[in-house]
Amino acid sequence: MSDTQSAGFPLERSFFYGLVFTCILYGIDFYMYCQSLYIFMFKPRNRSGSSDRMYPILGGAMIFFLTMALFANVVFLDFMWIGHRDFEGGPLAYLSFASSIWFQVLGTVADQIVYFISDGILIYRCYIIWNSSLPIVILPILLYLASIAVAIILAVETATPGVNFFTGSTVNFALMWGGFSIAVNVLVTGLIAFKIITARKRFQTAVPLEADSLRVYTGAVAILVESGLFYTVTGIVWEVVYGKNLVASPALTFIWGTVAALAPQAIIFRVATGHAWTSDTMSVISSLAFAQSEMVEPNEQTFTVGLKLVGGSESGTTPGQKPEQDV
Repeated sequence: MSDTQSAGFPLERSFFYGLVFTCILYGIDFYMYCQSLYIFMFKPRNRSGSSDRMYPILGGAMIFFLTMALFANVVFLDFMWIGHRDFEGGPLAYLSFASSIWFQVLGTVADQIVYFISDGILIYRCYIIWNSSLPIVILPILLYLASIAVAIILAVETATPGVNFFTGSTVNFALMWGGFSIAVNVLVTGLIAFKIITARKRFQTAVPLEADSLRVYTGAVAILVESGLFYTVTGIVWEVVYGKNLVASPALTFIWGTVAALAPQAIIFRVATGHAWTSDTMSVISSLAFAQSEMVEPNEQTFTVGLKLVGGSESGTTPGQKPEQDV
């Protein structure tokens, strides 16, 4: 074994551990989608409207393309470590030589589609949480379109023979695409988190004795999931590590690609269980605040109806009753 091959071991370990964690996250993602699909199909009372039918479709599309990307990576790493282990220069030399092989390019495109769907869902959720305000999402949409344009160029670049995703000019295109995508995430995450925190304060002022009843919609878990915070933070870390060409960049590339599907899948699960925000949420909270300002104390029946509108569930939640699940 040459010294050159031994020097590449840390990078190979990064690929290996990245693949391991990707498989773990994929399992969580797949289970969450199956559970959401079951609820949508057999417990329709939790739906907030016919528009929610798009969520299981988009969730299924993310699972489909994520599976394609994962399978392509597994096959390529099998070729790199086992099938062509004796390639001149070792596995990393094979990586540079064969990165443009057709199924690897297909996997890269599939992974890009996952990002497109994920970012699109987050922008749509921001639009919904901000009371269907189009001006709020204009900038995220423009950045989103820019990320798609750069991603197309990146896909063409990775299909060029002899090009490696982790070296050369491809890095510049990848950083540019990542920058646009992460900018979308940062904006949308900040807007959603700000809106939910503001709504929580307004609700505590309107009906302070019943604040715990809507914690499922305004609590810390709601902020983390609805805003896709974990997805955003992972993307920022990836941009720094990948830009500095650190050893951990392959692992984080795999992990971020899977988190891109996992974050919106968690939102879809909240929609399925009736815990997600709907277009009526802020209207109900505003109505309660107005009732309080008019010195009208909302009774239990009125408050329960409000919760039906907020959660999109036929069952509702009465004051003091613990929600079914704070996901």
